[in-house]
Amino acid sequence: MMAGPRLLKCLHRSRLSLHQHFPSMSISESKLNSQPHKLLGTFLGPGVVYLLMMHATGITHLSSHVAIQLGLIISVAFLYICWLYITLTLICKTPVSALNFEIGNIGEDIARGFVLALALSAFSVLFFHFVSIPSFLPSPSYATSMLGWNGLAIFIFVGPYLWIYGAILEEFLRASLLFLAWSMTTSAATKLLIILLGSLLFGMVHIYQGYLNALEAGCEGVIYGLVYFRYGRIFPLILAHGLYDTYIFGELMLRFRG
Repeated sequence: MMAGPRLLKCLHRSRLSLHQHFPSMSISESKLNSQPHKLLGTFLGPGVVYLLMMHATGITHLSSHVAIQLGLIISVAFLYICWLYITLTLICKTPVSALNFEIGNIGEDIARGFVLALALSAFSVLFFHFVSIPSFLPSPSYATSMLGWNGLAIFIFVGPYLWIYGAILEEFLRASLLFLAWSMTTSAATKLLIILLGSLLFGMVHIYQGYLNALEAGCEGVIYGLVYFRYGRIFPLILAHGLYDTYIFGELMLRFRG
């Protein structure tokens, strides 16, 4: 019964820390508060176009030309990352370094990234404990196509695809939206609600993988959001996301190819 108040207290401490390390953020707050609809449109508008382009390249229906398809998706993801950078720095007047609103070092970031990846992997195992593999996968054709991948396709997927499209893009987008949305309010409860709403959107983006996967992705989004609010560092999220996705892909390949 005390979990709620304790969580709000933790969020309040994190908010105070954010303003202590970035007192100039109040300057951006007045700009963001005046036109929040433009902020959301600037971020989410291109995001919708990106998702449509991603599906147009065929990630949900991988073919024998999977290496080419993955290459196209990675290229589009890279362009979207550039757009996010321009939006954050030029339109929102917020330096990328501001996303790290807590003081830390690379050693702590790496350690937290590995711990978070292990926690997410454990959560995934528990979540799908009573779910069969066919239900876990997006579709039979998706699994079949993975079994037929050659070495180049696997290298592209585990390397540039999972880390650029999955880890860097998704966590850069998550941190940017959360940071800017949090700057519009001083209420810890509202900040928590923003994490929940953002996680709902994160889950919906993964709906093509199946309803259970979308639900699991949404729950993981809450974990990512809370960790980011507590520690205020983006690199642990990127590292954990990349490691976790690599683990999931490796597990699927071992089970089916074995």
